[in-house]
Amino acid sequence: MRRLFVLSLVAACESAAIELGGTQTKADDSGGMPTDSQPSGDDTAAAVNCETGPQEAARLNVTFDALGESCPWGENGNGDAENGLYTARIEQVSSLEIPAGTTVCGLGINIGEDNAPPPLQYDDAFLLTFDDVVLATSDRPFLERFATEGNFAIYDWPSLRGAELASRASETWCIGQENELSVCEFPQPAERGSFALSVGDGLMADLTARAREADRYDFMFVVLGDNDNGDCAHSALSFEVELAYVMP
Repeated sequence: MRRLFVLSLVAACESAAIELGGTQTKADDSGGMPTDSQPSGDDTAAAVNCETGPQEAARLNVTFDALGESCPWGENGNGDAENGLYTARIEQVSSLEIPAGTTVCGLGINIGEDNAPPPLQYDDAFLLTFDDVVLATSDRPFLERFATEGNFAIYDWPSLRGAELASRASETWCIGQENELSVCEFPQPAERGSFALSVGDGLMADLTARAREADRYDFMFVVLGDNDNGDCAHSALSFEVELAYVMP
């Protein structure tokens, strides 16, 4: 898959010239782009900034700490434990810290493309989102429960709560895979395996524009369970995101 940055403008530097600060991680237990949309004035200005450069590059780390305890049933919008139904979840948020005034020209998600993919083990199911857009999940039928924005499925816990656990091998999914726009590999529940995800240029262009308009760059990892001890647990997960930007 061709590597990103989504705006192939001025050649990027090897390292960032500003202190981007990595990510800010927090727990959150609160509960593409429309084809007819027009670019806002801010987005038009951003495109001009990226075209006139100089554009630089950095890699920012996204980290989700391991969770080893059971689901918090009956708390923060979770239901009571019930066998065979997804009744509870834990949401973890890792935010990219983008300094004020910096123009984000492109984001790249190519987990496991340059290096060995990070390992992951989870129970019972997971979703990975970016600004609430579902990027990947261990259980594709989840998508049927979510509202959409253009071609993007938008994560919403109340819409998912009460869904049945899969009685078969989980059908893993990543954004755009139906049209071969992304490539991914995820382990089955309770099994330790590789977490690999590479999202195509066109999808990342839309996701970047959407994030830039909202000035929000939040990755979220959601792990779900029904009623067992050890549900809503997962191993630590860490990966890098590619960033192309123009300084103020």
